[in-house]
Amino acid sequence: MTVVANFADQAFTRLSDQSSPLNWCVLIDPTLGDPGESLLEGMDSQAAQQHIRLPFSESYCPYLLKADNPRDAERLLSASIELARSELSGVSKGVARSVHAWLRMDQMDLSLLALAMQIGKNALVKVPSSRSLKVFRFYDSRLSTKLISLIGLEGWRALAGESWNSWWVPDAREGVVPLTSTVQAAVMEPRKLPLHLTEREFRAIEHLGWSNRIETAAYRWELPSPATRQLIEQIASTALLRGLTSDKDILAFAYCSLVWHADFHVHPDVEAIFARIGDKNAETPDFSFLVEQIEDEHWQEIVCWLNNQQSAGKSERPTAETGIERVIL
Repeated sequence: MTVVANFADQAFTRLSDQSSPLNWCVLIDPTLGDPGESLLEGMDSQAAQQHIRLPFSESYCPYLLKADNPRDAERLLSASIELARSELSGVSKGVARSVHAWLRMDQMDLSLLALAMQIGKNALVKVPSSRSLKVFRFYDSRLSTKLISLIGLEGWRALAGESWNSWWVPDAREGVVPLTSTVQAAVMEPRKLPLHLTEREFRAIEHLGWSNRIETAAYRWELPSPATRQLIEQIASTALLRGLTSDKDILAFAYCSLVWHADFHVHPDVEAIFARIGDKNAETPDFSFLVEQIEDEHWQEIVCWLNNQQSAGKSERPTAETGIERVIL
């Protein structure tokens, strides 16, 4: 990902122009790596750290950081912006994202603890075909930046609660950008809690989540050519359309699509694998295990067959319009 050269200056100026550094807290997700200690180095006093309680280990729960004096507040804001820049610049190398948002505290009548509790509570949503509440990591900037287009402003206001107009997220071109327009969203009433995702919303969010997962994984694979976002989204749609649901199976499908051939799944031998795993009356290995058994020589034959079919105009690729659009919670 190409990040603007003056990212840090641009981001710090935009945030400090909005409000004093003392009024900002940083939302960190330590799932793939916790940068907390590096962000707090050199501070005069201990910054407030408030975990967002979710039903899994605290080491995987996001948290909010806020400094309590002007000097430390500037340091925290600068350090978090620099980390966000580094993470965005390193996306193409598979660098994990941990800085997901800056929240403006003076726009809400909440303490840091109350804000964390509200985010944690609102992250529990109802999804189709499930009686229990599910955790929706809506605070992840890879999801939040597209959420309003998927669930509407009313849905975003339900999830974000009193902080709905206070979220700013990293942006490769502008440094930081607000998630909402105050004028646009102020007239919208939030949906009721817990938020009920419709089937359409759930599928769209699931598809977005899998696309992000594949994109992250693909940076670590040796590919014959760079994978475009459009192709990755197509692969995610097709994998879900084929009925794959596990992380291992969907990543195996994506790997085969990107390394061997985007239409590998329409080859008769691969169709046979799908028929085998689709047989509910038989115990069969996972899709990922079965495709791993295909030797390189056989893969070359599959690629040759697909190229010949496409040259003859006989191969049809399922499209996103005919497939399923889904996203991980």
